[in-house]
Amino acid sequence: MLLFFDIDGTLIDEETHTIPASTFSALQRAHARGHMNFINTGRTLCNLDERLHALPLDGWVCGCGTEILFQGKSILSYSLTHVESLSVVDFCHARKLSGFFEGRDRISLDPQLPSSRGTEAIRSYCEKKGILGSTRDPDFTMVKFFIYTSDLEDIAAIENMPGLPFACIDRGHGGWEVIPRGYSKQSGMECIREKTGMQHEDLVAFGDSRNDLSMLRAAAVSVCMGQAPEDVKAQCTFVTGTPGQDGIEQALLHLHLI
Repeated sequence: MLLFFDIDGTLIDEETHTIPASTFSALQRAHARGHMNFINTGRTLCNLDERLHALPLDGWVCGCGTEILFQGKSILSYSLTHVESLSVVDFCHARKLSGFFEGRDRISLDPQLPSSRGTEAIRSYCEKKGILGSTRDPDFTMVKFFIYTSDLEDIAAIENMPGLPFACIDRGHGGWEVIPRGYSKQSGMECIREKTGMQHEDLVAFGDSRNDLSMLRAAAVSVCMGQAPEDVKAQCTFVTGTPGQDGIEQALLHLHLI
């Protein structure tokens, strides 16, 4: 089986910010039984948690399907060009949108865009991690971006941006994840499935949020973590406990995968 795991709220407990010992053990036992473990995350390459490297992983789907690594080798990599990235920033200037821009090697802020609690939290986080960039950097590019708005006209305008089609995912509290259309956690999962020659019935997905919905809906078996919103739970085969309640181990046992 091919097992695809979201990171935040799935492998990492959002209350303790740890990977439970039961999760490490469960993935090790699944791997020992011949199943293949994959990360499937909205995070771009620069923003991966180093603790994940201790897990028995066969590959990574990053940036909502825009970067895919399989057994240590890159099999897909997509990024906007410098000119395209600047056109997105100009669009945000025109609509006075607060947000940040996620690239493969850094997360960038723009000095002229409005600041918000979300962008200041990102600034602090990226400074500590050493991945803070600027849209003024000469080599600035992005893979995807995140904006804060309560105006649905902004979202419609983004999704109809000339020449740069995007899909917007509501992350709650006025936050929107913006991904190049055609890329998603589902597309990344399907890319891995094709690479391995496995079938649809071999796909199992684990997640907890709305940006997981594409892979949860597309997998043969979908597992939702216990703290997930009700609309996400409604799309899944099985609802398990939270990460801190040993939810990953509980689900793998329930599915007879360990």
